[in-house]
Amino acid sequence: MQMHSIYGGDAGDVTLASYVWGIPHPPGYPLYTFLSGLFIHALSWGTVAWRACFLSSLPSALALYFLWRLCYRCTTSFFASTVAAVLFGFTSPVWLNAISQEVFGLYSFMSIVLLDQLVAWFEEGKQTQLLFLAFWTGIALTHHHAILFTILPAIMFIFWRRRDVLPHLVHAWWKIFLFGLLGFLPYIYAPIVSFRGTLFDIEHAATREGFIRLVTRASYGTFQATAGGPPMFLNRILNVYTFFQFIVRDFSLVGVVFILLGLFVLRKRAAHLYDFITVSLCSWILFFFIAGFTQLLNYQIGTTERFFIVPYQLLAVCVAYGIAMVLKTKKRIYMLVVFLLFVLLGFSQWKHNYQAFSLLRTDTSMEQLATDIAKSTPQNGILFLFEDTSTYAMYYTYFIQKKRPDIRFVFFRWFGNIHYRSFLRLQYPDLIVPEPKNSDYRLLIESFVTANIATHPLVCDTESNLLPGQWTAHGLLFLYSPDSTVSLDHKKIVQDTLPLWEQFVPPTVLIPFHKQIPMISDVLRVYGQHRSIVVREMALADLSLSDIENELQKALALELNVVPESYLYPIVILYQHNRCGDAKILLSLFVKKWGYDRAILRQYYKWKQVCGSDTDVDPFAAFYEKKFPKDIQNDQQ
Repeated sequence: MQMHSIYGGDAGDVTLASYVWGIPHPPGYPLYTFLSGLFIHALSWGTVAWRACFLSSLPSALALYFLWRLCYRCTTSFFASTVAAVLFGFTSPVWLNAISQEVFGLYSFMSIVLLDQLVAWFEEGKQTQLLFLAFWTGIALTHHHAILFTILPAIMFIFWRRRDVLPHLVHAWWKIFLFGLLGFLPYIYAPIVSFRGTLFDIEHAATREGFIRLVTRASYGTFQATAGGPPMFLNRILNVYTFFQFIVRDFSLVGVVFILLGLFVLRKRAAHLYDFITVSLCSWILFFFIAGFTQLLNYQIGTTERFFIVPYQLLAVCVAYGIAMVLKTKKRIYMLVVFLLFVLLGFSQWKHNYQAFSLLRTDTSMEQLATDIAKSTPQNGILFLFEDTSTYAMYYTYFIQKKRPDIRFVFFRWFGNIHYRSFLRLQYPDLIVPEPKNSDYRLLIESFVTANIATHPLVCDTESNLLPGQWTAHGLLFLYSPDSTVSLDHKKIVQDTLPLWEQFVPPTVLIPFHKQIPMISDVLRVYGQHRSIVVREMALADLSLSDIENELQKALALELNVVPESYLYPIVILYQHNRCGDAKILLSLFVKKWGYDRAILRQYYKWKQVCGSDTDVDPFAAFYEKKFPKDIQNDQQ
């Protein structure tokens, strides 16, 4: 079931970095990138994306074995261990990350081996096990920094419950340090490829400062979702809520019952293991609270979901203990009930996920998005993208499949790095890359665009405020004009961009499965939001209601998010143009899609302010006025 094309999220980034022996975004994943590069270049059949998937499928399969072994070590029940391992393997994040190009299959393997050997060392106390743990900790840290949420609970547990092993640790400290250092050696991949020169080297790891930023993930916020300031408290709470919501979804209520039963058994019969598991689970809950991933878009939910894999391993151990306890009653009726429950549960879970994941094997949604982005880019145009979904889609088709080589794919987000500007001169000799005396980020970009705009039209996926001038809709992109004084002909913009949309192929086949495959279904949001820009242009061009309504329905059909804010601007334009009746008709489409959302009610209130009293609008405007008086006060200020 490995994918033959790329998945959403970071798949395009890590696949391309592996293909060109580069460094993906921090923390760089050097072990994964090096091993994935070996798979890609050693195998001569299949697509590059399919070859990269081997570093997800093989480690995921090994992780299932080690989970089974850990459960069997703890419960001595073959049936309970097998059911727990199979149930874990069928959960959405585990299965999905086993068939797509992601770092979390290898991360799952690293984590479960660490857990298995920790339990073995707690029980047997052999020095060879301790030294292996030191080595494995080092090598796991070269893959993913979140492994700390397995390591730190283990250290806490030793000081809390196993102080008897402290003398052994002190006695062998230099061996522990040496083996940990040996495990950390794969990180030398980053400065080596950085020194040799590679396109994908955001932090310039050949320098000491760049290497530290890479390892610590400092520019991305280390353990936070982004580096743009502390996450909102609501996002922190939603992360924790989403974790528990997914536990119920992936393990079902029957599974949750056995998790709780397993925790009860652990507390009674294996108190030390109970303490370690509960501390570990609490550390993961703390991580989700600290990280504060936004939970609005499918892409953001998918980003959070990947981190559930390791705590799911702990929950699977609890399931094994719960089943083993029931089996020890030796009452055949109980054993039969447990067997039937988990057969039904496993089949139901398999069927639910198989329908979605089998679709991915031949899915080319990301490639199609990149193709349509390329169609929106003029010949010899400079393309720069902000959104991850669009960027990583282009990574694969542009750099690996070598499509549209006339495009100059430039990363403005990296323009502050002098080594990137030097690399840009080598990659595109026909581009002028000035070095102004003032190295201000905006000035660097502005001077670059000014020097090249006459020969290379500039397009972007957002109406960026980095440059003075104005942007016009052009398919899935916006075309830049440096002259902000020219009046835009909105009818001509519509006439130019609609033929492009007739060529686009949004992957609507993903819609029924968007909750199981959230990150790749974000492609639909990209199409939907850019189609809403066409609706905006139609409203500004004062076109007929039927044309505007038809285009809006096409945009809303692709929308998977729970917030309507990105689509409401055409309503504002219509009632500002005294087309109150048309605006009211379009508002009914939003109500049909989202119900009486706060943002929609706000537009009813504004409609009444502009257009006056109306029997259809007044009740909703009054409700908004009563329910959200602070919003009204803020608008007035």
